[in-house]
Amino acid sequence: MKLKRIEGLPLTARMLEVLQCASEGMTTAIIARRKGISVKTVGAHKESIMQRLGVHTMPHAVAIAFRKKLIT
Repeated sequence: MKLKRIEGLPLTARMLEVLQCASEGMTTAIIARRKGISVKTVGAHKESIMQRLGVHTMPHAVAIAFRKKLIT
């Protein structure tokens, strides 16, 4: 699995997919349906993303990801 690193902490490919979807304005439920995973799993990915990026909100995580060119 390919990893991208930010501040020394890896984001998995699935985390990057969830982050990309969030950047497109998709809700947790929509991301879950699109990716074929549970809402709870999407929530866990979002929590991990925010923790690894050192932020408290998904909009902030998305902003960092755009700045670091992790998502387009």
